[in-house]
Amino acid sequence: MTTSTPRSAVTSATVTRLGARRPPASGGAAVRVLVEREIGTRLRDRAFVISTLVSLLLVVGIAVLPAVFGGSPSTWTVGAVGTEATAAAQLVVDVAPAEREAELVVFDDDEALRAAVADGTVDVGVASAGALLGDDGISGELEALVQAAWRQRALVAALTDAGVPADEANSIAAAPPLPVTLLDPPDEERDRRVGFLVVGVILLYGQLVGYGFAVASGIVEEKSSRVIEVLLAKVRTRQLLLAKVVGIGLVGLLQLIALVVVGLVAFQLSGRFEIPPGTWPSAFMLLGWFLVGFAMYASLFAVVGALAARAEDLQNSAGPISLVVAASFIGAVSASSDPSGTLAQVLSFVPTTGPMVMPIRVAAEEAAAWEIAASLAITLASVALIMRLADVVYRRAALHTSSRIGLRQVLRRAA
Repeated sequence: MTTSTPRSAVTSATVTRLGARRPPASGGAAVRVLVEREIGTRLRDRAFVISTLVSLLLVVGIAVLPAVFGGSPSTWTVGAVGTEATAAAQLVVDVAPAEREAELVVFDDDEALRAAVADGTVDVGVASAGALLGDDGISGELEALVQAAWRQRALVAALTDAGVPADEANSIAAAPPLPVTLLDPPDEERDRRVGFLVVGVILLYGQLVGYGFAVASGIVEEKSSRVIEVLLAKVRTRQLLLAKVVGIGLVGLLQLIALVVVGLVAFQLSGRFEIPPGTWPSAFMLLGWFLVGFAMYASLFAVVGALAARAEDLQNSAGPISLVVAASFIGAVSASSDPSGTLAQVLSFVPTTGPMVMPIRVAAEEAAAWEIAASLAITLASVALIMRLADVVYRRAALHTSSRIGLRQVLRRAA
């Protein structure tokens, strides 16, 4: 059974590893110790292990269960009575689309055909007098095929009666349809690739919200338990903040990698969906954008975590940021319907939506190299600014544990 390690025990071990460093500690050694602390704490947490296993099982279920319980392709059953009706029904069976198998059942009389249609044994029936029989409805595609087949047989009969040889009459009646040429044919591989990336963005949204909130709740927990006072006696606030964002971000990235890889492998093995070329590079590109987006949102969540004094305050403090993430997600999903459209182009350069929109545009091959570089640069610059703000707020409000403090009040304080 997996058990959670008490944070106090983890903190004691962390302080011991930090040793006799006097504040402010310098170099990356302290940050590395703190990052290891965050990763170890999260990986040992029972809730994390259970949620990861449940998520993986859900992804595998989505990929595999439709293939297991989806059944065979739908089959049309066409009943007929008499020579002409049977010939027309046979034409329907011959020209049925590949995804719709069709079979012919010949009946001795119309009463038997009516009974079969009524009990659902036959989807559509062609009576001896030429009547088309259905129970409570007939598929539009199936009805069109039967009607066309009946007209073709009637034309063959008329031509034969007029003295046209049977082979020539059948050739005339079976004239091929006009060829269809699309000036802008759809790219099925591109559409499937974009579809998979949209699913990836849904996972990305969940990771940003879940692990961003974990950053904020971790700060509040340390403030309320006074653990932060022990840590700040050894390291700078900037180091503690950076370690928290990096450590929790790596755990979130690890879980996201597991979900993406297991999901793609499960879909591939299920045989129901073909993974289009370019999906794997696009999937790992999504992981890179997760790191950029998480750094920005985690810094924002760190701000609200530093402002909150208790867990009860955190829900209200984190509400606006959660709304921003949700709005960005909705915008990304809306933009996915037209990756080359104005909405997608604009959202690519908005820091809060770029990490969600740009992977979809890249998968759709609608983003130029300069657009990718510009979006990344804008997002990274925003991350730097928000991290600076988070450091200021974290430094000035981290030790404020009596009540919730406002952002303006923190910014007015002397450094």
